[in-house]
Amino acid sequence: MQRFKNILFVKSSVEYDQDTLKRAALLAQKNGAVLKVIKAIKHLPDDLTQALELVSVEEVEQQILKDEMENLEKWVKEVVDDSIEVDLEILVGEPFLEIIRSVMKNGHDMVVKTAEGTIGYKEKLLGSTDMHLVRKCPTPVWMIKPGPYREYKQVLAAVAPKRFDKPGDSLSDVIMQLSTSFSVREQSKLHVVHTWKMRGEAAIESRSTLALMYKTDVRNATDRVRIQHKQQLHELLERNPIDAVDHEVHLLKGNVVEEVPRLALEKEVDVIIMGTVGRTGIPGFFIGNNAEDILNQVNCSVLTVKPKGFQSPVTLDSLFT
Repeated sequence: MQRFKNILFVKSSVEYDQDTLKRAALLAQKNGAVLKVIKAIKHLPDDLTQALELVSVEEVEQQILKDEMENLEKWVKEVVDDSIEVDLEILVGEPFLEIIRSVMKNGHDMVVKTAEGTIGYKEKLLGSTDMHLVRKCPTPVWMIKPGPYREYKQVLAAVAPKRFDKPGDSLSDVIMQLSTSFSVREQSKLHVVHTWKMRGEAAIESRSTLALMYKTDVRNATDRVRIQHKQQLHELLERNPIDAVDHEVHLLKGNVVEEVPRLALEKEVDVIIMGTVGRTGIPGFFIGNNAEDILNQVNCSVLTVKPKGFQSPVTLDSLFT
Protein backbone atom coordinates (compact mmCIF):
# COMPACT_ATOMS: atom_id res chain seq x y z
CA MET A 1 0.00 0.00 0.00
CA GLN A 2 2.67 2.49 -1.07
CA ARG A 3 0.14 4.91 -2.49
CA PHE A 4 -0.88 6.56 0.80
CA LYS A 5 1.33 9.37 2.08
CA ASN A 6 -0.96 11.50 4.27
CA ILE A 7 -3.01 9.31 6.60
CA LEU A 8 -5.76 10.51 8.92
CA PHE A 9 -6.65 8.39 11.96
CA VAL A 10 -9.97 9.14 13.64
CA LYS A 11 -10.15 8.27 17.33
CA SER A 12 -13.26 6.36 18.36
CA SER A 13 -14.64 5.51 21.75
CA VAL A 14 -14.87 1.76 21.14
CA GLU A 15 -12.71 -0.97 22.62
CA TYR A 16 -9.52 -1.92 20.72
CA ASP A 17 -9.16 1.55 19.22
CA GLN A 18 -5.48 1.46 20.21
CA ASP A 19 -5.03 -1.65 18.06
CA THR A 20 -6.44 0.25 15.09
CA LEU A 21 -4.04 3.13 15.75
CA LYS A 22 -1.17 0.63 15.85
CA ARG A 23 -2.15 -0.59 12.38
CA ALA A 24 -2.37 2.96 11.05
CA ALA A 25 1.01 3.84 12.58
CA LEU A 26 2.70 0.79 11.03
CA LEU A 27 1.20 1.67 7.66
CA ALA A 28 2.50 5.22 7.96
CA GLN A 29 5.93 3.98 9.01
CA LYS A 30 6.26 1.55 6.09
CA ASN A 31 5.03 4.15 3.60
CA GLY A 32 7.02 7.05 5.00
CA ALA A 33 3.67 8.77 5.37
CA VAL A 34 2.48 11.64 7.52
CA LEU A 35 0.11 10.47 10.27
CA LYS A 36 -2.43 12.73 11.87
CA VAL A 37 -4.66 11.68 14.78
CA ILE A 38 -7.87 13.58 15.41
CA LYS A 39 -10.81 13.38 17.76
CA ALA A 40 -14.07 15.02 16.79
CA ILE A 41 -16.38 16.24 19.55
CA LYS A 42 -19.73 17.97 19.41
CA HIS A 43 -20.45 21.54 20.55
CA LEU A 44 -21.72 22.09 24.08
CA PRO A 45 -25.45 21.30 24.35
CA ASP A 46 -27.75 24.35 24.07
CA ASP A 47 -29.31 23.77 27.48
CA LEU A 48 -25.85 23.84 29.10
CA THR A 49 -24.69 26.98 27.32
CA GLN A 50 -27.88 28.81 28.30
CA ALA A 51 -27.40 27.84 31.95
CA LEU A 52 -23.86 29.19 32.24
CA GLU A 53 -23.59 32.33 34.35
CA LEU A 54 -20.20 32.63 36.01
CA VAL A 55 -18.09 31.62 33.02
CA SER A 56 -18.47 32.10 29.29
CA VAL A 57 -19.18 29.40 26.76
CA GLU A 58 -15.81 30.14 25.18
CA GLU A 59 -13.97 29.54 28.45
CA VAL A 60 -15.71 26.22 29.00
CA GLU A 61 -15.02 25.07 25.45
CA GLN A 62 -11.36 26.09 25.70
CA GLN A 63 -10.96 24.08 28.90
CA ILE A 64 -12.66 21.07 27.30
CA LEU A 65 -10.36 21.33 24.28
CA LYS A 66 -7.31 21.56 26.56
CA ASP A 67 -8.38 18.47 28.52
CA GLU A 68 -9.21 16.53 25.36
CA MET A 69 -5.83 17.35 23.82
CA GLU A 70 -3.95 16.27 26.95
CA ASN A 71 -5.86 12.99 27.04
CA LEU A 72 -5.26 12.43 23.32
CA GLU A 73 -1.51 13.07 23.65
CA LYS A 74 -1.26 10.60 26.51
CA TRP A 75 -3.31 8.01 24.66
CA VAL A 76 -1.24 8.24 21.47
CA LYS A 77 2.09 8.01 23.34
CA GLU A 78 1.01 4.67 24.78
CA VAL A 79 0.74 3.21 21.28
CA VAL A 80 2.94 5.04 18.79
CA ASP A 81 6.71 4.78 18.81
CA ASP A 82 8.65 8.04 19.22
CA SER A 83 10.24 7.46 15.82
CA ILE A 84 6.89 8.17 14.15
CA GLU A 85 5.90 11.82 14.01
CA VAL A 86 2.21 12.29 14.74
CA ASP A 87 0.15 15.47 14.46
CA LEU A 88 -2.80 15.81 16.83
CA GLU A 89 -5.97 17.87 16.61
CA ILE A 90 -9.33 18.15 18.36
CA LEU A 91 -12.21 19.09 16.07
CA VAL A 92 -15.48 20.58 17.28
CA GLY A 93 -18.77 20.18 15.43
CA GLU A 94 -20.73 17.42 13.75
CA PRO A 95 -18.08 14.65 13.71
CA PHE A 96 -18.48 13.33 10.16
CA LEU A 97 -18.59 16.84 8.69
CA GLU A 98 -15.45 17.93 10.54
CA ILE A 99 -13.60 14.74 9.60
CA ILE A 100 -14.39 15.18 5.90
CA ARG A 101 -13.49 18.87 6.02
CA SER A 102 -10.16 17.96 7.61
CA VAL A 103 -9.54 15.58 4.70
CA MET A 104 -10.28 18.38 2.23
CA LYS A 105 -8.24 21.04 4.01
CA ASN A 106 -5.17 18.93 4.70
CA GLY A 107 -5.03 16.73 1.61
CA HIS A 108 -5.32 13.41 3.45
CA ASP A 109 -5.35 10.45 1.08
CA MET A 110 -6.72 7.84 3.49
CA VAL A 111 -8.96 7.75 6.56
CA VAL A 112 -8.49 4.96 9.14
CA LYS A 113 -11.08 4.41 11.85
CA THR A 114 -12.36 1.67 14.15
CA ALA A 115 -15.89 0.70 13.12
CA GLU A 116 -18.33 1.70 15.85
CA GLY A 117 -21.21 -0.56 14.88
CA THR A 118 -24.87 -0.59 15.83
CA ILE A 119 -26.92 -3.01 17.89
CA GLY A 120 -30.64 -3.38 17.36
CA TYR A 121 -32.91 -5.44 15.17
CA LYS A 122 -29.77 -6.46 13.30
CA GLU A 123 -26.25 -5.85 14.51
CA LYS A 124 -24.16 -3.98 11.95
CA LEU A 125 -20.44 -3.35 11.64
CA LEU A 126 -20.71 0.35 10.78
CA GLY A 127 -22.27 3.07 12.89
CA SER A 128 -23.86 6.34 11.79
CA THR A 129 -20.63 8.36 11.52
CA ASP A 130 -18.96 5.42 9.76
CA MET A 131 -21.66 5.29 7.09
CA HIS A 132 -21.51 9.05 6.55
CA LEU A 133 -17.76 8.76 5.91
CA VAL A 134 -18.17 5.78 3.57
CA ARG A 135 -20.84 7.66 1.63
CA LYS A 136 -19.35 11.14 1.51
CA CYS A 137 -15.60 11.16 2.21
CA PRO A 138 -13.72 11.62 -1.09
CA THR A 139 -10.73 9.48 -0.04
CA PRO A 140 -10.48 5.73 0.66
CA VAL A 141 -11.92 4.89 4.09
CA TRP A 142 -10.56 1.92 6.02
CA MET A 143 -13.08 0.83 8.65
CA ILE A 144 -11.42 -1.73 10.91
CA LYS A 145 -13.44 -4.28 12.83
CA PRO A 146 -12.73 -3.91 16.56
CA GLY A 147 -10.42 -6.58 17.93
CA PRO A 148 -6.83 -7.32 18.96
CA TYR A 149 -4.22 -6.48 16.33
CA ARG A 150 -3.49 -9.39 14.02
CA GLU A 151 -2.30 -9.89 10.48
CA TYR A 152 -4.86 -10.17 7.73
CA LYS A 153 -4.75 -13.61 6.11
CA GLN A 154 -7.64 -13.34 3.64
CA VAL A 155 -8.35 -10.27 1.50
CA LEU A 156 -11.33 -9.98 -0.85
CA ALA A 157 -11.44 -7.57 -3.78
CA ALA A 158 -14.97 -7.00 -5.10
CA VAL A 159 -14.73 -5.78 -8.70
CA ALA A 160 -17.20 -4.99 -11.45
CA PRO A 161 -15.26 -4.60 -14.73
CA LYS A 162 -17.14 -3.11 -17.66
CA ARG A 163 -16.67 -3.50 -21.40
CA PHE A 164 -15.72 0.14 -21.94
CA ASP A 165 -13.54 0.67 -18.86
CA LYS A 166 -10.61 2.99 -19.44
CA PRO A 167 -7.57 0.76 -18.70
CA GLY A 168 -5.90 1.65 -15.43
CA ASP A 169 -8.42 4.37 -14.66
CA SER A 170 -11.61 2.51 -13.77
CA LEU A 171 -12.84 1.88 -10.24
CA SER A 172 -12.12 -1.84 -10.65
CA ASP A 173 -8.53 -1.05 -11.67
CA VAL A 174 -8.09 1.09 -8.57
CA ILE A 175 -9.49 -1.71 -6.40
CA MET A 176 -7.15 -4.26 -7.98
CA GLN A 177 -4.07 -2.08 -7.56
CA LEU A 178 -4.92 -1.41 -3.94
CA SER A 179 -5.84 -5.03 -3.20
CA THR A 180 -2.64 -6.41 -4.71
CA SER A 181 -0.49 -3.94 -2.80
CA PHE A 182 -2.43 -4.69 0.37
CA SER A 183 -2.00 -8.46 -0.05
CA VAL A 184 1.74 -8.14 -0.72
CA ARG A 185 2.23 -6.03 2.41
CA GLU A 186 0.11 -8.28 4.61
CA GLN A 187 1.35 -11.50 2.93
CA SER A 188 -2.26 -12.58 2.64
CA LYS A 189 -4.29 -14.55 0.13
CA LEU A 190 -6.23 -12.43 -2.35
CA HIS A 191 -9.72 -13.38 -3.48
CA VAL A 192 -10.93 -11.50 -6.55
CA VAL A 193 -14.69 -11.76 -6.99
CA HIS A 194 -16.93 -10.59 -9.81
CA THR A 195 -20.63 -11.39 -9.87
CA TRP A 196 -22.93 -11.44 -12.86
CA LYS A 197 -26.50 -12.34 -13.77
CA MET A 198 -28.67 -12.60 -16.87
CA ARG A 199 -31.39 -9.97 -16.89
CA GLY A 200 -34.83 -11.40 -17.51
CA GLU A 201 -33.77 -15.01 -16.96
CA ALA A 202 -35.63 -15.37 -13.66
CA ALA A 203 -38.80 -13.82 -15.12
CA ILE A 204 -38.90 -16.39 -17.93
CA GLU A 205 -38.04 -19.33 -15.69
CA SER A 206 -40.85 -18.39 -13.31
CA ARG A 207 -43.38 -18.99 -16.10
CA SER A 208 -43.36 -22.67 -16.98
CA THR A 209 -44.79 -22.22 -20.50
CA LEU A 210 -42.22 -19.61 -21.45
CA ALA A 211 -39.45 -21.68 -19.87
CA LEU A 212 -40.34 -24.65 -22.06
CA MET A 213 -40.65 -22.54 -25.21
CA TYR A 214 -37.44 -20.56 -24.81
CA LYS A 215 -35.26 -22.88 -22.71
CA THR A 216 -32.54 -23.25 -25.35
CA ASP A 217 -32.53 -19.55 -26.25
CA VAL A 218 -32.26 -18.54 -22.61
CA ARG A 219 -29.43 -21.01 -22.00
CA ASN A 220 -27.53 -19.75 -25.04
CA ALA A 221 -28.05 -16.12 -24.06
CA THR A 222 -26.94 -16.84 -20.50
CA ASP A 223 -23.79 -18.55 -21.78
CA ARG A 224 -22.98 -15.53 -23.90
CA VAL A 225 -23.41 -13.18 -20.94
CA ARG A 226 -21.20 -15.40 -18.76
CA ILE A 227 -18.48 -15.48 -21.44
CA GLN A 228 -18.67 -11.70 -21.76
CA HIS A 229 -18.20 -11.18 -18.02
CA LYS A 230 -15.42 -13.76 -17.94
CA GLN A 231 -13.62 -11.88 -20.71
CA GLN A 232 -14.02 -8.55 -18.92
CA LEU A 233 -12.61 -10.04 -15.73
CA HIS A 234 -9.73 -11.59 -17.70
CA GLU A 235 -8.88 -8.23 -19.25
CA LEU A 236 -8.92 -6.58 -15.82
CA LEU A 237 -6.50 -9.18 -14.45
CA GLU A 238 -4.30 -8.88 -17.52
CA ARG A 239 -3.95 -5.16 -16.76
CA ASN A 240 -3.43 -5.81 -13.06
CA PRO A 241 -1.37 -9.01 -12.63
CA ILE A 242 -1.74 -10.80 -9.30
CA ASP A 243 0.92 -13.46 -9.76
CA ALA A 244 2.97 -11.88 -6.96
CA VAL A 245 0.45 -13.04 -4.35
CA ASP A 246 -1.39 -16.23 -3.48
CA HIS A 247 -4.78 -15.73 -5.08
CA GLU A 248 -8.09 -17.20 -6.13
CA VAL A 249 -10.48 -15.78 -8.73
CA HIS A 250 -14.25 -16.15 -8.33
CA LEU A 251 -16.69 -15.51 -11.19
CA LEU A 252 -20.06 -16.01 -9.52
CA LYS A 253 -23.52 -16.02 -11.01
CA GLY A 254 -26.00 -14.28 -8.75
CA ASN A 255 -26.82 -11.09 -6.89
CA VAL A 256 -23.75 -9.18 -5.72
CA VAL A 257 -25.51 -8.23 -2.48
CA GLU A 258 -25.85 -11.92 -1.62
CA GLU A 259 -22.71 -13.40 -3.15
CA VAL A 260 -20.04 -11.06 -1.75
CA PRO A 261 -21.09 -11.44 1.92
CA ARG A 262 -21.55 -15.20 1.42
CA LEU A 263 -18.07 -15.63 -0.06
CA ALA A 264 -16.53 -13.40 2.63
CA LEU A 265 -18.05 -15.61 5.30
CA GLU A 266 -17.09 -18.84 3.55
CA LYS A 267 -13.45 -17.80 3.08
CA GLU A 268 -13.18 -16.18 6.54
CA VAL A 269 -12.15 -12.92 4.91
CA ASP A 270 -10.42 -10.34 7.12
CA VAL A 271 -10.97 -7.29 4.92
CA ILE A 272 -13.10 -6.49 1.87
CA ILE A 273 -11.84 -3.88 -0.58
CA MET A 274 -14.72 -2.51 -2.63
CA GLY A 275 -16.00 0.53 -4.41
CA THR A 276 -18.79 2.87 -3.46
CA VAL A 277 -19.97 4.21 -6.79
CA GLY A 278 -21.63 7.60 -7.30
CA ARG A 279 -23.71 8.58 -10.28
CA THR A 280 -22.61 11.66 -12.16
CA GLY A 281 -24.46 14.67 -10.83
CA ILE A 282 -25.65 12.94 -7.66
CA PRO A 283 -22.71 13.14 -5.23
CA GLY A 284 -22.50 10.37 -2.68
CA PHE A 285 -25.30 8.31 -4.24
CA PHE A 286 -24.99 4.53 -4.31
CA ILE A 287 -26.14 3.04 -7.61
CA GLY A 288 -28.79 0.48 -6.76
CA ASN A 289 -27.74 0.79 -3.11
CA ASN A 290 -25.70 -2.40 -3.66
CA ALA A 291 -22.63 -1.08 -1.87
CA GLU A 292 -24.58 -0.03 1.18
CA ASP A 293 -26.51 -3.30 1.27
CA ILE A 294 -23.23 -5.24 1.25
CA LEU A 295 -21.75 -3.10 4.02
CA ASN A 296 -24.80 -3.70 6.18
CA GLN A 297 -24.27 -7.47 5.97
CA VAL A 298 -20.54 -8.07 6.35
CA ASN A 299 -18.75 -8.65 9.65
CA CYS A 300 -15.14 -7.93 8.74
CA SER A 301 -13.02 -4.85 8.12
CA VAL A 302 -13.77 -2.93 4.92
CA LEU A 303 -11.71 -0.57 2.79
CA THR A 304 -13.97 1.48 0.55
CA VAL A 305 -12.81 3.36 -2.54
CA LYS A 306 -14.51 6.10 -4.55
CA PRO A 307 -14.39 6.41 -8.34
CA LYS A 308 -12.16 9.05 -9.85
CA GLY A 309 -14.03 12.33 -10.18
CA PHE A 310 -16.21 11.66 -7.13
CA GLN A 311 -17.49 14.89 -5.58
CA SER A 312 -18.41 14.93 -1.92
CA PRO A 313 -21.65 16.67 -0.97
CA VAL A 314 -19.74 18.12 1.99
CA THR A 315 -18.05 21.46 1.38
CA LEU A 316 -15.70 23.51 3.54
CA ASP A 317 -18.25 26.27 4.08
CA SER A 318 -21.54 24.34 4.15
CA LEU A 319 -23.56 24.58 7.36
CA PHE A 320 -25.52 21.41 6.75
CA THR A 321 -25.44 18.47 4.35
